[in-house]
Amino acid sequence: MGLSICYQLAASGRSEEIGQRMSDWQAQLKRHLPGCNISELAVTDKQVWFDLLPGPGSEIARMRLRNEESELWTGSWDCKTQYAGCAQYGGPANFLEAHGCLIKALDIGYSSGLVETVSDDGGYWSGRSSEKLLERFHAYQSLVASLVAQVRDAGFSATSPQDEPESGRQERSTATIDSF
Repeated sequence: MGLSICYQLAASGRSEEIGQRMSDWQAQLKRHLPGCNISELAVTDKQVWFDLLPGPGSEIARMRLRNEESELWTGSWDCKTQYAGCAQYGGPANFLEAHGCLIKALDIGYSSGLVETVSDDGGYWSGRSSEKLLERFHAYQSLVASLVAQVRDAGFSATSPQDEPESGRQERSTATIDSF
């Protein structure tokens, strides 16, 4: 549960062409988003991918295309950015930066013809309003806190990302980006 951005990638072409298009996208991201941690590009005859970490506390965004049939390449992914807004990662300012980083990455992919659709729980993709995104962030934070409180009140143990010490979630997030 939490604010996520879901996206679908699609392209047609041979493995070499798709690899080049993904490489070009990755290079643009490295130029335009120096604050994002971007993995190396990996290419096989069935998959082409790189990953990026939009900011501390967020999940890793998978930018991956798989060869489904002949020259059709697709991939459906999501990335939760909400927990980048927890105090141990910098609060709402860090959330806005991480969410914005991923949206900008998807904008660049969209203009390159690699991103087909985007669904943003925060509404930023379609509205581009930081104020509304921040309102939605606070509503989701309250929702998560309320749910955790209800679980605890029912006598169960529950932890939310807001409860985790600084070394918790980020270590899990960043560990996977470097482990290809």
